[in-house]
Amino acid sequence: MHDFVKKHINSLLCDMSAISFTTDIWSNSRLLAKETDEDHGIRTTKNTLLAAVKKCFSDVEKNPLYCIASLLNPSYKDRFFSNTNTAREAKVMVIQELQKMSGGDADQQEEHEELPIRRPRRDQPSSSLDSVFD
Repeated sequence: MHDFVKKHINSLLCDMSAISFTTDIWSNSRLLAKETDEDHGIRTTKNTLLAAVKKCFSDVEKNPLYCIASLLNPSYKDRFFSNTNTAREAKVMVIQELQKMSGGDADQQEEHEELPIRRPRRDQPSSSLDSVFD
């Protein structure tokens, strides 16, 4: 059993990125929390490992970078959060981040509105697509 767990952890570490790492932690925590008939003899080990994972990574879901990246990644979305409240908080984090980004750009938006409309150069041969853009 030890070799199986070691191989699984090593395979996760080999192709790890920040986003897959956190979602792997969340999904493996769910697997460790699930009890089956095959757990005979390793329940204590699973519970100890689950407690250690929860202790080490309890604040990962509060990190805006990981939450936003997980939520915006189409392959993960909000399936890997520990509960629905955390998923809801991640959505609030995304909204707050977007508001921060758009709030500081008010001066830049005014500058963009004053720019003249750009026209295509006429010294190039025209194509059938030119009429679409006029």
